[in-house]
Amino acid sequence: MKPTLSNPLLYLMSITAGLVVANLYYSQPLLHLISVEFNVSESAVSNVALFTQLGYAFGLLFIIPLGDKISNHTILQYDFVLMLMALLATAFSNSLLLLIISSFFVALRRQFRNYLYQWLHN
Repeated sequence: MKPTLSNPLLYLMSITAGLVVANLYYSQPLLHLISVEFNVSESAVSNVALFTQLGYAFGLLFIIPLGDKISNHTILQYDFVLMLMALLATAFSNSLLLLIISSFFVALRRQFRNYLYQWLHN
């Protein structure tokens, strides 16, 4: 018999996946405000969105394959710590360079949802 997901777990996973993917795009409508805040051009601040997308792509290429070598529980533990550090760096960014770098690492760690099912289901 195949294991089935309970409705609360399915709703939790659906909401989590939606919020994680939406976070990739939250900065795009704010790029003008970010450029005003950091007093830089809009073309310079567009690198925030660019590096966010690059971070997500690098995560797909390099983080997902780790699931074959390292346990999901271990990946999720490190992922939580790295995500917390990246989010704090993003929140307290006082320069455009720090915002760009932290946005890259926030997006890089977005792959945790791929490990969520295995961790919650075991």
